[in-house]
Amino acid sequence: MPTVVFYVNIIRQARCIRRIEDFIAHGFNVKVYGFDRAGDNRKLPDFDHEIIGTISKTQSYSTRLMMMKKNISRTLQHNQTKETLFYLFNFDVALAFLMNPKTRGCRYFYEVSDLMELTLSNAFLSKTLARINKSIISHSFETILTSEGFIQFFYGKSSPDNLSLLPNKLNKRCNGWPRPAPQTPKRHFKIGFAGAIRSKAVLNFAQIVGEKFPETELFFHGIFTDDGLYSPLIRSTIERYDNLHYSGPFKNPDDFPAIYENIDLVLSLYSAHGNDCFLEPNKYYEALFFAKPIIVSANTFIGEKVTRQNVGFAIDGENEQSMMDFLKSLNEEDYTQKALACSHIRTEDLLENTDVFFHKIKNKL
Repeated sequence: MPTVVFYVNIIRQARCIRRIEDFIAHGFNVKVYGFDRAGDNRKLPDFDHEIIGTISKTQSYSTRLMMMKKNISRTLQHNQTKETLFYLFNFDVALAFLMNPKTRGCRYFYEVSDLMELTLSNAFLSKTLARINKSIISHSFETILTSEGFIQFFYGKSSPDNLSLLPNKLNKRCNGWPRPAPQTPKRHFKIGFAGAIRSKAVLNFAQIVGEKFPETELFFHGIFTDDGLYSPLIRSTIERYDNLHYSGPFKNPDDFPAIYENIDLVLSLYSAHGNDCFLEPNKYYEALFFAKPIIVSANTFIGEKVTRQNVGFAIDGENEQSMMDFLKSLNEEDYTQKALACSHIRTEDLLENTDVFFHKIKNKL
């Protein structure tokens, strides 16, 4: 079995850790290099790894890219053989890797979990980077996409043979967990958010719930990111209102039963622009598993999916009136219908299963 050398843009991210553990479980030899994020207090992976750089919020994108390129370059001399495959997590790592002349002709996996080029305000630069991203995909040994929305963005309805769709589903360790039956809320609705706490839409929602809907409770679990903008504002908003609560970081997936037992709805609200239009959040699968209707952004890939399946609510997270109308209209009958629809989704469709992926890869090798 060939060695796979991983370059991880966020070494503590649960999805990246699980992916590497999956390669190990399927018999691959691995070597792991990662970049850490300043202020990230999540647990480091248990497997052997080397941190080759730290990224801070004060770094410009170009500075970060050059640092990544330099630090990746110094590891290549120890890892280049004809049998070696590289695994590149996300666009910044892929760019830094492929900018190095030493990598010409290398076989690489490429995992796309964000379309960060779509967050740029410069339309010309955004389109240019999108074309580069598509070229990186085209020349990869295999590209792994975490959302069907990304396939739609790049290719529409048809896609090349070197693509694999691996949505960020629930950890396979959840297999065998009892799925709770749908529950009718008692007295008032409890809404929960579990993940990296950021975004303008989440701030807007928290402010409205805190100020205008004191009978509704909003629970936050996770970490405040270092975006320097919305995260600190969300934190101060939570501290300001008695019906908003913060419970700190959580362990994925071990703490999910306790988190979801205490809430009625799942908040997964972002914008309807750029990258956010095409994401499929992991909270979608968590919500379905625990039979808790999910709140997502309208006019997005996930908004259309949630509406089609009747498993939650699609609202405009940037429009105060839309959020207020939703909160005013929440009722037990509509909620129960959506909770039942969540519970009817098959458990096997909600859990990670990479068997088909690894069968494909081993055949290609």
